[in-house]
Amino acid sequence: MTTEMSVAEMRAAHKRTASFLHKTSIMSSENINEKVGVPVLFKCEHLQKTGSFKVRGALNSAIRAKEQEAKGVKEEEIKEALKLVWTRLKQRIEPSAALAFAGVLYHKPKHVKLPLVILCGGNVDANYVID
Repeated sequence: MTTEMSVAEMRAAHKRTASFLHKTSIMSSENINEKVGVPVLFKCEHLQKTGSFKVRGALNSAIRAKEQEAKGVKEEEIKEALKLVWTRLKQRIEPSAALAFAGVLYHKPKHVKLPLVILCGGNVDANYVID
């Protein structure tokens, strides 16, 4: 899924995240420049504290969610969702699928009339679900 951001949104995201992130280097490679015939610049985001190049977007989303008082899903709620699917539907699902299910069960958004969660997977230890 691709979402376009305006310049103003990019500046706001930068302002929200700047104090948490390292300023990373921009590097080039003479070898690559020579091969492609134009200067190529590499932004070294992998040098962030997390070692992740996706940290900017994830951090921005987390800060925005907190600002908007978004509700999270607790581990106990995920376990309860897993247990419900296991005992009632006799299905084993991935905890990541249970995350969405728990969100609907415990924190249903008021503006959603009929939520749909597709439950899939089966790579979970039954001992995790059953007390």
